[in-house]
Amino acid sequence: MPNQLFENIKQLRLTPLLNQGAFGVEKEGQRVTGLGALSQQPHPSELGSRTFHPYIATDFAEMQTELVTDTFEQTVDVQQQLLALEQVLQSSMADSEYIWPLSMPPLLPDDELTIPISEYTPAVKAYRDYLTKRYGRRLQMVSGIHYNFSLSSTLIVRLFDEYYHDHYVSLKDFSDALYIQIAQNYVRYHYVLTYLFGASPIAEPGFLEDMTKLPEHPVRSLRSSELFGYSNKQLLIHFDSVAAYVDSMRQAIANGDLISEREFYGTVRLRSHSLDQMLETGVDYLEFRGFDINPYTATGIDQQQLDFLHLFFMYLLSLPKLSGDLATQIQTGRQLNDTVALENPLQPSQLQTQLKTVMADLAQFITDYHLNERFKQAWTVMNERVQDHRQTLSYRLTQAIEEDSLKAFALKQAKRFKCELTETPYQLQGYTDMELSTQMLMFDAFQKGLHVAVLDRDEQFIELTYQHHHELVKNGNITSLDRLISGPLVDNKVVTKILLASHGMRVPAGAEYTALETAVADYQAAFGQRAIVIKPKHSNMGRALPHF
Repeated sequence: MPNQLFENIKQLRLTPLLNQGAFGVEKEGQRVTGLGALSQQPHPSELGSRTFHPYIATDFAEMQTELVTDTFEQTVDVQQQLLALEQVLQSSMADSEYIWPLSMPPLLPDDELTIPISEYTPAVKAYRDYLTKRYGRRLQMVSGIHYNFSLSSTLIVRLFDEYYHDHYVSLKDFSDALYIQIAQNYVRYHYVLTYLFGASPIAEPGFLEDMTKLPEHPVRSLRSSELFGYSNKQLLIHFDSVAAYVDSMRQAIANGDLISEREFYGTVRLRSHSLDQMLETGVDYLEFRGFDINPYTATGIDQQQLDFLHLFFMYLLSLPKLSGDLATQIQTGRQLNDTVALENPLQPSQLQTQLKTVMADLAQFITDYHLNERFKQAWTVMNERVQDHRQTLSYRLTQAIEEDSLKAFALKQAKRFKCELTETPYQLQGYTDMELSTQMLMFDAFQKGLHVAVLDRDEQFIELTYQHHHELVKNGNITSLDRLISGPLVDNKVVTKILLASHGMRVPAGAEYTALETAVADYQAAFGQRAIVIKPKHSNMGRALPHF
């Protein structure tokens, strides 16, 4: 039986909004020497203060970096900024340093207490000390990718106003129900992504005090496994509702199972400013944590992965809600994921039939809802991995193992990525279509920890922010200190609206389009056939409008 929610989406012609959302990525990594040992160099001074840097942070250990992107409406923008941040980080490091391109850490020292903890503030030091006592330092050195996602707000509002305002007390309750449904089904079907993205087949010697506890054969993902991965073993957080999630989280904290909600290492987390805030205003977004670093791309996650994840989350929303005993269902999902995580990647999966069924359903989902071509391309790449296990990351990595170690492979990739990222220092990767002066300014701003927003890429308008100061820059050299900026600013309706809205002024809803077919497709979905005004980005009196 078709999912009624998605039948309503079709009826309202809202399917173009399935192509939209809000996305962000956090990527962890280790600074290492050219010989593959943990770097003893301090955090690069070129990156400014770690107490406020919005993009480049230090994770548990002093040499463990974390890149954090802004939130974007399209995954391609996430990938571009992540690539730029990776370049800034690697350019700021010593020439002899590299970023280890694997989730499982390099060879660790025999005495784990010699791994230096990052402690640049008292609060950071206290939390790191707590993690050390509870989990040990070796486990903290495992790195990965976190993927943050939220649905199109326009999609949620249109559905609520048209169909669901009589079924839910408020828009918040309806929105929360959608996120709960995705989270429930994600736990149930997480094994699909572990098969597709798993890339931690072995651990380097010394990762565990007793290495004989590890499987005798390579696996798809040690990091994603219940026994060897980074998880709160045996802890059950409830996903029946937002209230149940908050209650079980608070109970775990009261019982001493968690020190705070930030210690919950589940594969998916409901996110808001705080648990109290979540109950009051609802879920802001979902954080998905169960992804290995892809060692075949400098950013640790490629565009096909980003797009497939977006597709997968939409698909999960289209599936029926979990019924019966949810705790049992969630436990079943964890067991299935553990089965796949610990499989030998040199052989087909035990869940091959289920994997093929999911991929076939995804193909039909793309067709039924006329999703963008990028989803078809991402599906094609992932379907090849399902049809042939030799295409998976875990298989390819296992083939690269030499003498029970991935060290040689990792160093080769690390050095290649650094060379590619730093060979043209006058260009900012991800933004090479912009003017060189703008690229160089953005590089410096990213490096020092200023927030960078590209307001109009074609017009070279960017905004730099530090604390409460905002500076608009055009062409890399025109700022508020130059009165010439006022002309092109007021002439650009897109940038003017962004700036007025950021200062609390009400502006009409709208969007910028460069292709007629995209505007027509979005008309019903985004604006519901309400009266609209079409204007050129520049000029007035109807001049410069296209002929329809």
